[in-house]
Amino acid sequence: ELLKSPRLRAKSNTGSDVESRSTIDVLSQISYGTSNAEAAERNAVVRAEEEKRAAQTRHAAEVKEADAKAAIEAQSAAIFKCAEEQASRNVASAKQDSDAAVAAAAAATTAAAAAAAAKKQKEAAAAQQVQRREDAAIAQKQQEEAEAEAAALAVAEKRAANEQAKAAEAEQQQRAAQEIAEAEKRAAQDKADAAVALAAMRAAEAKAIADAEQAELAEAAMRAVEAKAIADAEQVEVAEAAMRAAEAKAMVDAEQAEVVEASMRAVEAKAIADADVAAAEQAEVEEVERRAVEDKAKADADEAAVVLLAADTAAKKEEEEADHAAAKKEEAEATAAAAAAKKQEEAEVHAAKKDVEAKSAASAASLTSAAAASTAAAAETAEPKGKGKKEKKKATKMGWEVGAKVCAPFEGSEEYFFGTVVALNAKTGTYHIDFADGDVDEFVKGADVRDPTRAELDAHL
Repeated sequence: ELLKSPRLRAKSNTGSDVESRSTIDVLSQISYGTSNAEAAERNAVVRAEEEKRAAQTRHAAEVKEADAKAAIEAQSAAIFKCAEEQASRNVASAKQDSDAAVAAAAAATTAAAAAAAAKKQKEAAAAQQVQRREDAAIAQKQQEEAEAEAAALAVAEKRAANEQAKAAEAEQQQRAAQEIAEAEKRAAQDKADAAVALAAMRAAEAKAIADAEQAELAEAAMRAVEAKAIADAEQVEVAEAAMRAAEAKAMVDAEQAEVVEASMRAVEAKAIADADVAAAEQAEVEEVERRAVEDKAKADADEAAVVLLAADTAAKKEEEEADHAAAKKEEAEATAAAAAAKKQEEAEVHAAKKDVEAKSAASAASLTSAAAASTAAAAETAEPKGKGKKEKKKATKMGWEVGAKVCAPFEGSEEYFFGTVVALNAKTGTYHIDFADGDVDEFVKGADVRDPTRAELDAHL
């Protein structure tokens, strides 16, 4: 009856309620950890989108820079085309003097334009290659920085997730320890209650045995009285009085036993009530402490989340400002580079024009000198034949201009080589000629110098 008492059932139900509340708290903590993980994942997605937008911005800047380079190259091509047209017009005006001069001037102009174009193309290709290398290095550096930032971000997120997991695990362990302690406490209480119930049962059994012994004694007494009454009829009244006295004594003993049992039940009820009150108070204290710990942990987690969010916002703002400054700097550098390239191209075009004009003037002068030399040679040929070979050799052209294309022997050889007049020594009448194959002769006699043929010009220009 004591094991089935309402107090024990109420206490058992209270323990179940505590276990249910503990289970609900554990589930709520797990869901809180899951929400933190989802928030971290959302932050990672936002950072990835921002990095993607930054990459798109850099790509747009690169496309804009490529368009600017293409425009500069188109402008340079137009300038070169104008220069070629001007050179063609100069050649056309020079063609009125003579067909040979026009051919030579055209060949020289074409060669100069081709050389200038080749030089320009080579320089442009070299500049483009250098620019591509620089762009590739910048892109690689940006990619490495982005990868380093992504790796650092991933490490930080992983650390935060690990810390949160550790905190959740520690809290779960703490709660598990609390639940184990509560279970042990409940088990101890149940054990104590069982011990009390067992003691009560043993007391009841002892009392039942005592009552049975008393009943047997009473029955034996009754038998003895009856035997005595049978043996001595005269003492019936005495026997009856003794029996009545024994019954009265038995009744008194029974009443005393009931009083003792009632006292024991009262003591047991008081002990159970005290235990229930103490257990309820302890449970309330533990519940208050647990809620205080949970509130503190939640407040700490919220504060950490706020600090982390503020740090992320500041980092994003600094990164955006750095990207904006870098974009402005790159745009300014591209504008300055374009202006410098345009200025250099204009200077090169101007120099090319001057070079073409100088070469045209030199070609015209050369043609004039050739005509004069031809006239002089014709006059000398008309003289008497009595003069020797030495005088015929002097009939060769004299007065070559610096920069003229000629053919001359190298260091007195019999074979003639193509070259360019670099300087004239008026005292000795010799020329300084740089030959096309790289050799140099500073003392070539003027009599040994001649005009190159059309085939020689075509082969070297």
